[in-house]
Amino acid sequence: MIVEDVGIEDAEGAPALAATIRSQRGAFEPFRARYIVPDGDPGWLAPTADPFVVALLLACDAIGEELRVEGPVSPALLAAVPTIVEIVRTWVPTRFDWRDAWKGSGEPVKVVAAEERAEQTRASGTGLFFSLGVDSFHALLTDAGGPPTASHLVFADGFDLLPADRIVFRQAVRAVRDVAAATGTAPVVVRPNIRPFVERMVPWGITWGSWLASAGLALGGLLSRVRIAASLPYAHLVPAGSHPLLDPLWSTEATAIQHVGAASGRAEKLLDVVARSELAVGHLRVCFRGPPKGLYNCGECPKCLSTMVGLRAAGAPEPWPTFPRPLRAVDVLRRRSGPTGMEVLMRSAPLLRARGQHALAAAAWLVALRRWFAPRVRSLTRKMVRR
Repeated sequence: MIVEDVGIEDAEGAPALAATIRSQRGAFEPFRARYIVPDGDPGWLAPTADPFVVALLLACDAIGEELRVEGPVSPALLAAVPTIVEIVRTWVPTRFDWRDAWKGSGEPVKVVAAEERAEQTRASGTGLFFSLGVDSFHALLTDAGGPPTASHLVFADGFDLLPADRIVFRQAVRAVRDVAAATGTAPVVVRPNIRPFVERMVPWGITWGSWLASAGLALGGLLSRVRIAASLPYAHLVPAGSHPLLDPLWSTEATAIQHVGAASGRAEKLLDVVARSELAVGHLRVCFRGPPKGLYNCGECPKCLSTMVGLRAAGAPEPWPTFPRPLRAVDVLRRRSGPTGMEVLMRSAPLLRARGQHALAAAAWLVALRRWFAPRVRSLTRKMVRR
């Protein structure tokens, strides 16, 4: 894979860091990758190839193509490449979707840069990727990773809101601006177009962290530190696109990538911090199912329901403006919960019972227990069948 013609240009009436990506083997048509900054300044962008190396590295390793870069690349980033590849390759066998994507030659990816150049730190800003979710609100409200405190809230268009989700995108941008005004920070929207291209080769589950890191590096003219809020606590780490082992390795001499907030689990973040903030509760966005329907939060998926249970358990004043329907125990019972949702439900159940919310407490316990017992019953059943 070849990265060439790196530079800052105008795209969609806004400044963009851009490069053309070609395949040495003619596997795809040349693609113009861009990091667009709507309402931004060209000086916010760093004219280096580092973001494209970060975004494309895992895809090149998966398909067995060398990554040749016709532009300046950070020596620190190049030095980290073997470690990044080593970590990810040890993870790949643990996930069937990742394993199926790795069809390369078996040799680690080789990055060949036309120029190694350590950019001098030109910026003083500290950015926090801010999706309006529990993790990013927790990182903002607790100043995770600080000092210094975050000076910019970076909303990455395309992270969880896709091109069809423009109704919710506009609502989310307004919310980010409201939160920025209330916290004395500056909002920044960045719009990379490289995600669909990379997802043709490797799953989003392993690349979303590098996608965020690449967007942060693209803003190297504005930010010297970029923080990614942890999704999982240290106690429950699993292979993931964003990880405390991996994220800092995407750093360059000019811009440090930081993984923050992993000392706390989701239940602690939600009940002890987010639910106690009127600002957070008034703008909280946790839903993946709602945006395609034009809904900020749908109010009925497992993620919405576990969040609402946590808000009720923590005593957050109701109604909660970003959730479109009231919380009912029967709705909680009808949905299965993921690991982080189960953590919230188990922490919430005794608090709900203490508040006299007995039906909701029972529903939370039952869903959490169902999540805990189900894999164990399946494992026992398989063992009995083998006998």
